[in-house]
Amino acid sequence: MLRMEEWMELQVLAKQGKSVRGIARQTGMSRHTVQEGLGLGAGEVAQRQHASRGSALDPYKAYLGDRYRQTGLSAVRLYGEVQVQGYRGGVDVVRRYVRTLAPQRAALRKATVRYETAPGEQGQADWA
Repeated sequence: MLRMEEWMELQVLAKQGKSVRGIARQTGMSRHTVQEGLGLGAGEVAQRQHASRGSALDPYKAYLGDRYRQTGLSAVRLYGEVQVQGYRGGVDVVRRYVRTLAPQRAALRKATVRYETAPGEQGQADWA
């Protein structure tokens, strides 16, 4: 059971924006005790707000999206193209972004209409 002074200290530290883990380290209490003292249940642990930063890839996202939809090039090939345009980031950032575009491309592919004919109405041959 927490004493009133300990509870007040937890509240003050939480208002200062400290994380549960940081408060636990500073006070010497366990994380669970800190969570209970702050009135946080399991799954309600306060998440710290991080300032959103832009990505080095932001100026190239429109180009990458258009190029990927048109050609379906791999992320490595697209990385080479944006590198020539001045992108200085890594290939993994491009891969993660292209991975977000792939479901859109797959959905468009599924939207095609099949053309069915009855047996014997149409013949197909591969002349290659």
